[in-house]
Amino acid sequence: MKTEEITELWKKDGKINMLEIDNESSKISSLHEKYYRIYLGEVRVLEACQHQHKKLFKLKREYYKGDLSVEEIDRQGWDTSELQKTKPKRVLKEDLGIWLDADNDLIVSHIKKDNQKSKVDYIESIIKMIGNRSYHLSTAMNWIIWTNGGKV
Repeated sequence: MKTEEITELWKKDGKINMLEIDNESSKISSLHEKYYRIYLGEVRVLEACQHQHKKLFKLKREYYKGDLSVEEIDRQGWDTSELQKTKPKRVLKEDLGIWLDADNDLIVSHIKKDNQKSKVDYIESIIKMIGNRSYHLSTAMNWIIWTNGGKV
């Protein structure tokens, strides 16, 4: 699910109808269930992104160390124009971090992982707002009672 879709859902679901404030508290559990289900799905996607990133990092590390075979490099679809077909390029151990940090595949993987983490954090914040909703409803009810001179 895209972040924009979640935002649109929350724009609709997050509104409190002050004219039906007595019914709003009954919606809390269904909202919590709805967004927790979304959260669990997105956490699974995040975990998959994290595992894929770790695997890619390991392969790229082996590639730059010169430990990856030309066949494996070809299987990954990586550019072999810089490689000699008999011996892969080797990077000095002290320069390995620089090469890994600048690798486009790793950068794309890292951005994907970070975007997914941001989405999960956003859904967590929605779930926290839903958890605090009964407090906000109670405060709104107290305000209504106070403004009506203590009469409901």
